[in-house]
Amino acid sequence: MFIDSAFVIDPWLSCSSGDYNIWILDAEDNTIKKINPKTSTVEVDVNVAGEVARDFSSIKFIRDYQGFFFLLDVQKGIHVFNGIGRWIKTISAPNLSYFNFIGEELYYPTGSGLTFVNLFSGEKREMPLSKTFEFALLSDERLYIIERNSVHFFEFKP
Repeated sequence: MFIDSAFVIDPWLSCSSGDYNIWILDAEDNTIKKINPKTSTVEVDVNVAGEVARDFSSIKFIRDYQGFFFLLDVQKGIHVFNGIGRWIKTISAPNLSYFNFIGEELYYPTGSGLTFVNLFSGEKREMPLSKTFEFALLSDERLYIIERNSVHFFEFKP
């Protein structure tokens, strides 16, 4: 897929959106752009320098989920935006390497477990894990814990 350079000058990161468009961070002007590749139009163009950072060097990961847009900022945490690019809040969690989703919750590693944040109510809950891990992935039925040289499978009931 080709995106005309007239839309984005210095692309930093990109991801697909739930409505078949593409989110792109433009490091040149500190903007988030949502581009419709079928019509070659920019549907969202928002400057986020005030909410996020003066540059995107600390932004390492982006995702679209359930009508929200998320930026992983290793210095601050997870920036949450609505579907039209308006900043909602920042979940304070510096030094994260990843986050993921299950159902209506965002989850990320904290200490010796996982923290869950409900996307709609904002409620938080913790799930301690008995194993140390580098990465944890949840599905509807399983918890996968990844260590250096091994993967462990556990039954999971949300």
